[in-house]
Amino acid sequence: MCWRRVSLIALYMVVSAQMLPFAFAADAVSSEAERVRVLYINSYHPGYEWSDGIQSGVQEVFAAADYDTDLTIEYLDALRFDQVRLQAAQVRLISAKYRDYQPDIILTSDNYAFDFMKEYRDVFFPGIPLVFSGYNNFSPDVLGDMHNVTGVNEEIDYRDGIMMALSVHPDIRTLAFVLSTDDVSNRRNYETAKPVLQELAGQYEVVELLDMTQAEIAERLKELPPESLVFMAGLTADQASGRHYSRIEHGQRVVSVSPFPVYSFWPFHLKSGAVGGRLITGEEQGRAMASIALRILDGEFPEDIPVMMTSPTKDIFNYDQLKRFQIDPERLPPGAMIQGMPETLWVKYSMWLIAGAIFVVLQTVLIMMLYRNIRARKKAIAALFHERSQLESRVSERTEALQKANMRLKKISMEDGLTGLANRRYLDQALGKEVVRRDRHAAELSLMLIDIDYFKQFNDIYGHLEGDACLQEVALALQETCVRDSDIVARFGGEEFVIVMPNTGYNGGQRVAEKVMQQMVNLNISHTGSDISDRLTVSVGMVTVPKDISMTQHAIIELADEQLYLAKGTGRNRICACLAGGNQVTA
Repeated sequence: MCWRRVSLIALYMVVSAQMLPFAFAADAVSSEAERVRVLYINSYHPGYEWSDGIQSGVQEVFAAADYDTDLTIEYLDALRFDQVRLQAAQVRLISAKYRDYQPDIILTSDNYAFDFMKEYRDVFFPGIPLVFSGYNNFSPDVLGDMHNVTGVNEEIDYRDGIMMALSVHPDIRTLAFVLSTDDVSNRRNYETAKPVLQELAGQYEVVELLDMTQAEIAERLKELPPESLVFMAGLTADQASGRHYSRIEHGQRVVSVSPFPVYSFWPFHLKSGAVGGRLITGEEQGRAMASIALRILDGEFPEDIPVMMTSPTKDIFNYDQLKRFQIDPERLPPGAMIQGMPETLWVKYSMWLIAGAIFVVLQTVLIMMLYRNIRARKKAIAALFHERSQLESRVSERTEALQKANMRLKKISMEDGLTGLANRRYLDQALGKEVVRRDRHAAELSLMLIDIDYFKQFNDIYGHLEGDACLQEVALALQETCVRDSDIVARFGGEEFVIVMPNTGYNGGQRVAEKVMQQMVNLNISHTGSDISDRLTVSVGMVTVPKDISMTQHAIIELADEQLYLAKGTGRNRICACLAGGNQVTA
């Protein structure tokens, strides 16, 4: 333990002594209200699929339990930011928030949150039971002198996952593994995988892509033979400007340069474009952790509940990648799940087909009965035609209702619920089509990223309802700026927006960007929390792709993002733009 942390612990031992009377008072209030206080400390951030899955599993189990649960969630954001720099601030925050509010039980997900509680639980929450999940490659010595602790281990069965992939690709001779040792979790994963790789080296050519950048991985993969597979077992060595890449982004960087199928051991890499794998799921981790927590709340001692060492998995595959690499779904393991697979006619219309078959059978029976009862023939035929007319009418009505429902569902799936703009999903599809069209016709394309300056401070001062109203006004102003039907205005996420302008050169894009800036002036929205103006402002990053340059949609967005970061880093409330392949910047 470093001296900085020793000092923090000494400081908060004093704070905790002052907190004890308040803790007893908080326990009394909890008892009176008969509510169970659950504190869940998440290592990462909202929107990260793995820990979102754990959180979903926890909420599912507690929702079905008999307890009236007060679930509080703290996010350490360890994946995107440096925890060494943030730890002191997080300690102060936990101290301030929970001085008068002591939980009945603490849940943690992944290594960062567990290690944080291991260091500070006795300071803030002495004696409170702790249940962990998602701890990589747990062993009993991790606990040290901790008591009242149990949980769920997260350990990847690398050999099992690799063998499954090889059963799908029996002709493979070379196995490449993306590995990293940049933090404790990845180092443990590497140490766990190492014996398996050594075992496989006797039968296959095993290539370790250890702590490599995207460019280095791309060069190394070019040297491999066609009968190769890539396994995403770690991160690239690339770093984003001002933050860490997410695991999905690391996966995307590998998938984008890999000429071979990429397999993984975690579900978030499916969003990166991985083919699939035998995946460990966050939902199951969360359900198991919450179930153990309920046993403790029911009176069991944590020491009497052994740590769950086996991590459940599912075989999940990406339909688009199966199609890209011409992998026959019949070769997949029994029970494998395929995400994004189009519905067959039978699945989509099975109810109608069954109803039609039943109708035909009934009609046949009626005809046979008509032959046997000729005297009732006219009456039976009339009844049959009447029944058919009613059925066709109902089928027509329901088909029309289904079509309308499908149209509403399609609109909702492509539209941002708050601003009414196109959402990220629609943007990805539309931009992909525009890039293909641009390459085919050698046309120019401009794209700009727009970020509201100091929007967090805006929410802090005026509240999230005003923040939502502000986003809606900005979205409307951006729509009014783009008058062409071919232009795409979308919400990129949070307070970021995107404008895609097909067949638009650098000068035309500049004019639109200047109109955007003028529209923000016209909105005249007060923003006392801004460091650069008392009115709401935006920063714009724009890139124009000339006719003679070909770029992927991800590369175009990344280049626009670089210009946005440049605009924000040079004072905000400005436009920074460039030509792809050039170095022109406008502020």
